[in-house]
Amino acid sequence: MPEESQRESGGVLDQSISGERYKPYIPAAKTVAEFSLKAVVTGVILGVLFGMANAYLGLAAGVTVSASIPVAVMSVGVFSAFHRFGLGRRATVLESNMSQTIGSAGESLAAGVIFTIPALILWGESPDEMTIFIFAALGGILGVLCMIPLRRYLVREEHRNLPFPEGTACAEVLVGSDAGGVKARRVFWGLGIGAAYTFLMNVVGLWKGGVSLTIGALKNAKLSLGLNPAYLGVGYILGRRIATMMVAGSILAAVVFFPLVAQYVDMDWQRVAPPQLADTLAELKTVEAKKAAIISFYIRHIGVGAVAFAGIITLIRTFPTIIGTLRLTAARAIAGRRGDAPGDDRTDKDIRFRVVLGGVIVLTLIIAFVPIIPVKIIGAALIVVFGFIFVTVSSRICGIVGSSSNPVSGMTIATLIGATLLITATGITGMEAKVAAISVGAAVCIAAAVAGDTSQDLKTGFLVGATPWKQQIGEGIGVLTSAALIGVTLLILHSTYTIGSDKIPAPQAMTMKAIVDGLVGGNLPWLFLLTGAAIAAVFELLGMRSLPLAVGLYIPLGTTAPIFIGGLLRERVDRKLEKSGIRGEREGGVLFGSGMIGGEGLVMVVAALIITWVLGPGAGGFKLLPGFVGGIAGFFGWKYAPDIISLLPFLLLCWLLYKACGIRKKPAADE
Repeated sequence: MPEESQRESGGVLDQSISGERYKPYIPAAKTVAEFSLKAVVTGVILGVLFGMANAYLGLAAGVTVSASIPVAVMSVGVFSAFHRFGLGRRATVLESNMSQTIGSAGESLAAGVIFTIPALILWGESPDEMTIFIFAALGGILGVLCMIPLRRYLVREEHRNLPFPEGTACAEVLVGSDAGGVKARRVFWGLGIGAAYTFLMNVVGLWKGGVSLTIGALKNAKLSLGLNPAYLGVGYILGRRIATMMVAGSILAAVVFFPLVAQYVDMDWQRVAPPQLADTLAELKTVEAKKAAIISFYIRHIGVGAVAFAGIITLIRTFPTIIGTLRLTAARAIAGRRGDAPGDDRTDKDIRFRVVLGGVIVLTLIIAFVPIIPVKIIGAALIVVFGFIFVTVSSRICGIVGSSSNPVSGMTIATLIGATLLITATGITGMEAKVAAISVGAAVCIAAAVAGDTSQDLKTGFLVGATPWKQQIGEGIGVLTSAALIGVTLLILHSTYTIGSDKIPAPQAMTMKAIVDGLVGGNLPWLFLLTGAAIAAVFELLGMRSLPLAVGLYIPLGTTAPIFIGGLLRERVDRKLEKSGIRGEREGGVLFGSGMIGGEGLVMVVAALIITWVLGPGAGGFKLLPGFVGGIAGFFGWKYAPDIISLLPFLLLCWLLYKACGIRKKPAADE
């Protein structure tokens, strides 16, 4: 199909034609600036910033979101600003794409790290920055390398069938870069407002970080609402359906299971106390504190059971995808259509297969024999085998539903179960077995998360006409630079707020820890695990995806409630846009919400660094005006005054998020 007719039929991003006949925005025969210094530096900076923000978000809320679209928009905006102020020539589309490729690698790497590595800290281990860097770098590079042989099949040959939502959206942003400055302003506004709001709330202490209402009739069950801008932005990005399922799980935990388990514990707390909490209970001074710890333990395992079941079911659902993709990939490799026989076009050249294979072998040897990774040769083999399988699954799933819906936690749970059983079968027990199992799970989790992002980026590159091997090198740069700082970020957050506390409960890592603890120790609380699994099964039987509900069972209501409000705002915008005579764009809310996520995450990381430096570790509750909220209550003489006043800035934040979508009536001439 000639390029002109392609533009007429569906535009330069047309998904209706085959990948073989697709003409990219920048033709293969045309060479333009792509792998430039400013593209690399900008991508590295944005990758580190969003990686830090996503690390905080994952530790605090147990979810992460793709930063590909805001990074693409910000790249275009930054380059446009440089050109406008005479600081360089106008950037090409491919330079903006390279910046986005490098930048998005950082946030996906953070997702893989915070789901698993904090489990080591929760066990009392003390991984240092270098240990975390090695885990992150090896897992991330493994994800990139394993994705390379899949690119031609998943991205080009499956062009009609796999839309890669974030990758296509990024391509639309880049192709329409003449409007990028306007779109970028929404991200920067969200970033600034989210940062200012978080600073005034969490650091200064002008208002409370959440409000709550205790229901005495339900054994002191509590309804709560966190007032975080990041959670509101996450809810808008995820949408009403997923946000509703998450809050439903939290409501079940808060007003159903909490009263029931509290009644169960009250009957005879000493008899029902789990042996796993013996040391913790010995340190607690009051009976009420001991009971609270026991209740939390059992409710957490209801969530673990639900998450484990939902993750495994999600994985089983993808088995046809796994089999089909592996079979087709193997067939093409045997036929000589991969790696060493690349296409002649610039837009179809990958890093050579012999380089990829050599890289995987080197990684395997490093994993097997470097003492800092205690998995030995068996663990190294498990990482490579599980890694390639789940890289394939991750890439395919991202092609269908996008990176934000990629069930990495389910893949990690399956890996942990298999790895733990195999490791303990060799006679390894105790903490050695736990650390080895979580090490395998961490590497696979990071590889799967990075591979999903890599596949999206390669789709963007395919659409705009990038050079694949240059993008693949860019992914490696993004992984290594972000890996160098993700350990520092994680340890700073832990030193200030304490991983496992209410501030950063690290729910995903807690789940992984609980699974490995139970499998190695043989003392899983099966009653509560099976209760959670049964709830997830009921949702699956009703035809609903159970993973969001399962995550909600584990995450506090205070976290999922603002996510739900964000989802309702998205629903409001969608309904408005369906009406005739109304214009606007839901993507404006996505960009503003992404900015709020980045703003809160960056303030919390920077505040943690400063607080730890000035006051020392463990000062996470520090506020500049600690008595301000209490003073408000005293001034008004009403105990609910701080709650009402705290809700006002949050309502303003909701209004700003809605306004970012530009909902308005069309002029009469447009109707």
